[in-house]
Amino acid sequence: MPTTKAVTKRYCPALSEMITVDDLPEFLHFAENGLNFLEYFLINNNIKILFC
Repeated sequence: MPTTKAVTKRYCPALSEMITVDDLPEFLHFAENGLNFLEYFLINNNIKILFC
């Protein structure tokens, strides 16, 4: 009989907890509007992206 491993729960922070637009270097601030829209879209559609 095959054995199964127990699933270990991990905390996976939201993308907005890992990086903000203010963390971007000056030369990447052109992406600010796109990142703000992406965050707004993901939050309003209850979509979670896990970076674990």
